[in-house]
Amino acid sequence: MPEVNGFEVASYLKKWNRECCIVFVSNKDDLVFQSLVYHPFFFIRKAHLDEELEPQLLELQKKAGKKVPQIELQTGRQSVKLALRDIWFVESEKNYLLFYREKDTRDEAIRVRMKMSEAEKKLEAHKFVRTHKGYLVNMNYVYRLREKELLLLNGKSIPVSRNYLNQVRMKIMGVVME
Repeated sequence: MPEVNGFEVASYLKKWNRECCIVFVSNKDDLVFQSLVYHPFFFIRKAHLDEELEPQLLELQKKAGKKVPQIELQTGRQSVKLALRDIWFVESEKNYLLFYREKDTRDEAIRVRMKMSEAEKKLEAHKFVRTHKGYLVNMNYVYRLREKELLLLNGKSIPVSRNYLNQVRMKIMGVVME
């Protein structure tokens, strides 16, 4: 691949799906250490391709068989599947919802025409909690509850209204008890 190297492709893939399985194949054994940054499923050395490829493909096939909870979102004319664990929070903006992943800015969030109540129904069984009329938060990424806000592990602050405060506290207690 003359224009783009494997690490650049891996970086791009991980940006869009942190859980994707990447297998590096290279004749440069010393690249195995550089590849660790991308959390590869495996690093296959071309010199050992015959003995390493088949067992790793079988392992990959087993892993792919395990179902990851997802939500399918209609963004205009295309459909996007998002793993629920990749969604950090959902924000309402007029008639749209913005689905944020870890490092998304407002422009990078996935924009969907949907009601917050519909998203809440789909996500509440998966550790998401409504914190405000305009926000749903994945409790897996909550760092701290303050008086009127939730702090997330990525540093973002999400408002908590009085109407939802008890619900948020109960959900936090449920997560802690698990």
